[in-house]
Amino acid sequence: MIQNDFPMREQKTGLIVAGVMLGVFLSGIDALVVGTAMPTVVQDLGGIQLYSWVFSSYMVMTAVFMPLFGKLSDLWGRKKLFHAAILVFLLGSALSGTSQNMLQLVLYRVIQGIGSGGMAAIPFAIIGSIFPPGKRGRAFGLVAAVWGVASIIGPALGSFVVTHFSWRWVFYVNIPFGFASIIMISLAYHEAVQHGPASVDVKGASALGIAIIALLIAFFMVGKGEGITSRSVLLMSGLCLIMTYAFIRTEKVAKDPMLPLEFFRIKAFSAANVCGFIGGFAIFGGVAFVPLFIQSVQGGSPMKAAIVITPMSLGWALASVVAGQVLHLTGPRRIVLSGMTCMGTGFLLASFVRSDSPLYYMILSTTLIGVGMGVQTPALLTTAQNALHSGVLGVATSSQMLSRMLGGAIGTSVMGAALTHSMQEEFLHSSSGLLASLPDAVRSHLSEPHELLTESMRANLDPQHLSYILSVFTHALHNVFITGLVVAAAGLFGGIFLPRDSS
Repeated sequence: MIQNDFPMREQKTGLIVAGVMLGVFLSGIDALVVGTAMPTVVQDLGGIQLYSWVFSSYMVMTAVFMPLFGKLSDLWGRKKLFHAAILVFLLGSALSGTSQNMLQLVLYRVIQGIGSGGMAAIPFAIIGSIFPPGKRGRAFGLVAAVWGVASIIGPALGSFVVTHFSWRWVFYVNIPFGFASIIMISLAYHEAVQHGPASVDVKGASALGIAIIALLIAFFMVGKGEGITSRSVLLMSGLCLIMTYAFIRTEKVAKDPMLPLEFFRIKAFSAANVCGFIGGFAIFGGVAFVPLFIQSVQGGSPMKAAIVITPMSLGWALASVVAGQVLHLTGPRRIVLSGMTCMGTGFLLASFVRSDSPLYYMILSTTLIGVGMGVQTPALLTTAQNALHSGVLGVATSSQMLSRMLGGAIGTSVMGAALTHSMQEEFLHSSSGLLASLPDAVRSHLSEPHELLTESMRANLDPQHLSYILSVFTHALHNVFITGLVVAAAGLFGGIFLPRDSS
């Protein structure tokens, strides 16, 4: 296990931070680049029925392997595990570029996701090991800003690669950047690792992994319209509960537990993870449904949706940098409470949006949501790490990143279910006679928000019917944004339990 870390003065901190940022950028940009390229991939490979699994398999594996990489990095060394994570990710990238059918692509994305689990968590543990507690916030702010930058560059990069090269280069382009990150960390980062017997909690890791997979699959099903009481959702939920119970029982008796349960008795650690979950729930819900409003309700183009979402990403990136610089002055509690308030304000404004609302109104809403998330990120990472000793930085960091990812996956699904349910209730209890006179092609998609107001659907609607559908859709989206507001308000309560200072 890691015995001690070389002091900050003996590290090439600038090169380390740059190498870490490059690794985080690769992990963060991948899903966005692939998302842009997928329509072209489907045209080439077919397999439209596996379309969603190209993304889901990657996300599930990332979530499952985050805590495992975090724990192993504490046992065997962060540099070694970070390099391993990148190499696995690059292997998955190279294989994905050679895919001859959609099933192969899904399987290769699983490999990518495994590597991404380490690339998302270990970099922040590396940063935590070279900076003392009071100075971690600044570096975290810089690294966290990479997520916002990736969300801006990703779609544009994917579009450029697909337009001027083969879609396969969407995956191949990762390779030189990955090796550059490995070289930078190899040259600059030094750690002392005590090579002794170190047991791996295989039972705990397996139970936690299965529980995460079952949980995410259950919420993916709910997000796609399956009822909470459907057999498949109940089966996955039951499996999640059983494996969670098994994980808790295992951790209580494990010699070296995967995630020591006593950590959750530490108020600051638990509060940071709760707030991370809440922040992920809210921000990814905003990312998912604001573009839907722009394109479906207002009939805007994908470019118009990008214009609205880009300020959210910029706000996230810039706010992360600024918050990291002032964290040591204000403390995490004040920072996180400010971030939750900012996010809540953005969702509050969004809940009043109308089909004819001007573009600047939605830009203001999304910018506030992005700034709110950016403000919180370095504070929560710093709090999670500072709450534990330096020998478990990998566990501390992976728990925070996992909380945020689970929040994002569950939040997107819950908000999607809220949208669908709200629309169904509106149509079911509508007193308007317009519902009965809707064309059959439209009536068959009333429970499918993403299909209801596409260009082909709009062509089947006269102005009166279109106005009716728009009013129902807009009201349902109001409920989605109100859900985000309520979640952000809950984050204010969680933030109260964070420490006042960053030491």
